[in-house]
Amino acid sequence: NQEHLIQVIGLLQHSVELLSNVSFSSSVQEADWYFKDKVKIAQFENHQPKFYKNHFEGRLELHHNGTILCIKDLRMEDSGKYTVHFIVSDTNYVKEFILMVYEPVPVPSIKIILEEQTSHWCNMSLNCFVPSNSSTFNYSWTYKHIKSVQELRTIGDAIHISLNYSWGMEFQCIVGNPADQKNVSKQARCYVTGDTTKRMYFFLIPLLMIALSFLVLWKIRKK
Repeated sequence: NQEHLIQVIGLLQHSVELLSNVSFSSSVQEADWYFKDKVKIAQFENHQPKFYKNHFEGRLELHHNGTILCIKDLRMEDSGKYTVHFIVSDTNYVKEFILMVYEPVPVPSIKIILEEQTSHWCNMSLNCFVPSNSSTFNYSWTYKHIKSVQELRTIGDAIHISLNYSWGMEFQCIVGNPADQKNVSKQARCYVTGDTTKRMYFFLIPLLMIALSFLVLWKIRKK
């Protein structure tokens, strides 16, 4: 029954322990560990551990009378179902585990793309890139503005924002899976570009001409 399986998360090339979380008033006579129901990988009997030759060779340890199995140097193919059968006072007990091994999250990067710019606003997209082919990553975003940190309610590796010229904001992309997490931050600011500057000049020149005309007329009348 899936709901009785103990879920365990592991990180590639790290270690993990399968904890049976059992305590017996009598000592454990025997503990047999299986991988995917068929492959016997370890045994604890007569107070001695025994390990079988398979792809786990040299990577297993038994602790606490065989009730805890430690797997070292995890590999992706270690993911799967593990079962342990205990014999205590001639009574059988069974515990089942599902181990999921995940890759470490690579360091992400943020790319800012200017999509549209007006005389007052910049519309941008921020894309969070992870150098991996894995699709198991989760993305979340936060931003910092005037010493306050807010979480963006968005799902996915990209966000769309609008900034005016007086704003400068720091955005953080957080990438994770159930076993690991990485983050990266980047400043986003709306800058006046050459085209925008030209438009401002075209707008200011007529105003300056009008002001200059009034100044000349005022001096003529004063004479």
